[in-house]
Amino acid sequence: QWAALAALTGPQEPVYEMQRGYERRRDIAVKLLSEVDGIRFAKAKGSFYMMIDVSKLLNKLKMDTERFVMMLIEKYGVAFLHGTALGSYGEGYIRMSFSVSEDHIIDGLEKFKRAANEILSS
Repeated sequence: QWAALAALTGPQEPVYEMQRGYERRRDIAVKLLSEVDGIRFAKAKGSFYMMIDVSKLLNKLKMDTERFVMMLIEKYGVAFLHGTALGSYGEGYIRMSFSVSEDHIIDGLEKFKRAANEILSS
């Protein structure tokens, strides 16, 4: 209880700094995802992850979300969580986290963009 009190009444700058970091990484992800054809997403407003609608890519591949995520790992070296890990309503979606470094986000989304372009052009 004392720790909770200290966290709530103590200096808040570290919290704000962490929040700014998440916002910066989220904005990088939004910018890069907006350059990817064949997907839809909503800008996260209060979490460190984002759900990405990849149903157009899945339809092109005739593949489910779980197999799609495995293909992204094996062929492109980029990992997402398949939406069905969160329940059946997650089919057609992948989840990305922006709790990783900016470099990891940029690298991963560049790989994802390449994958999407190759899928759509095949």
